[in-house]
Amino acid sequence: MIAALTALAACLAMSPRFYPIQIDEARLAWEGHVLTRGGSLYHDAFTHRPPLGVWLTALVFTACGSSLLAARVMMLVMLVVAGWLMWALLRRLSANPGLAFAAALYPAWACFPVWPQPSAHWMYLPFALGALLLLERALDRDDGRLLLATGVLGGLTGLVIQTEGAVTCAWLLLRALPARGQRRRRVGLLLSGMLIPVLKPPVL
Repeated sequence: MIAALTALAACLAMSPRFYPIQIDEARLAWEGHVLTRGGSLYHDAFTHRPPLGVWLTALVFTACGSSLLAARVMMLVMLVVAGWLMWALLRRLSANPGLAFAAALYPAWACFPVWPQPSAHWMYLPFALGALLLLERALDRDDGRLLLATGVLGGLTGLVIQTEGAVTCAWLLLRALPARGQRRRRVGLLLSGMLIPVLKPPVL
């Protein structure tokens, strides 16, 4: 149900009949297209954004062909995944099922129509929600490997968009602080994980 309603909201908002091509989505699509043609990011396709969103777009274009439709379908998938993760996170935190369901639809039905286009802001959501959900599991189990993986996902949010990524990483670190006996170990593992993709980002 979450997937179906999210997809409906995205399809309505991004329909070419109601929402024509926008500059920002055309810029992202062009940058991804340049990479599929062997170009280099920040040289042949300049952007002030971090690279992960452009690389993801290029991967989708490589698989499906370069088109605005492919970019919009990619964004629809991102929103569906974000809805599922929001539901899973809130249920893990013991939220009321009805409230968790409403919150899972909130990005697609309340936020996305305001900015209905392929954008790093929406690409960021699955990484951030995935990091928050993984952190809760890591804290419950006191699992160092999950903490390290959580840090990696947090670092990837910064490779999608700087501002939201910084806020997400700060929240992950603050969430790990309350347990005094394990504070240094948990924060150290999270920071180490965050630095892995930042110091050596994945190459397309």
